[in-house]
Amino acid sequence: MNEYLAMAKEWWGNLQTRERLILIGGSVVLVVMLLWATIWDPLVHGVNNLQSGVAAKQKDLQWMQKASVQIKAVQGTQPRSGGNQSLLSLLEERVNALGLKSALQRMTPDGPNQIKFWINSGNFDQLIKLFGELEQQHGVKIVNLSVTATEQIGLVDARVTVVRGS
Repeated sequence: MNEYLAMAKEWWGNLQTRERLILIGGSVVLVVMLLWATIWDPLVHGVNNLQSGVAAKQKDLQWMQKASVQIKAVQGTQPRSGGNQSLLSLLEERVNALGLKSALQRMTPDGPNQIKFWINSGNFDQLIKLFGELEQQHGVKIVNLSVTATEQIGLVDARVTVVRGS
């Protein structure tokens, strides 16, 4: 090791002053470039990436807060009509209003606030509309649902159990 150090000192001593200044200047530039490339630039890019990530997360948070308010508003809606009407008569009324009367095969009470009914070859879109109205406007929830496609497009057979309240 001492041999190499002695050879380096001899080589350095044989250089002219101008050559030594060029080597020292180049070494300083090289060290500055290495520090910039390995420390400063990654640090600056990392901070910028984190700042843009925070901005995106803040936008997501604002959207979620607005959605939360909307969800709470929807969850807080109470049944608007049919509160005193029996579940059986309410269901008959809504089935008739949506044009599903001819498809309604049977409707039987299954407890004080629960009804089972069968639809054969009923319009699928109207059936979905019925379910939406019952839940959103009257507080009636589907407990059990079995839907089978028929050979006719848009018509289904359905076995449904609904309950009012909990």
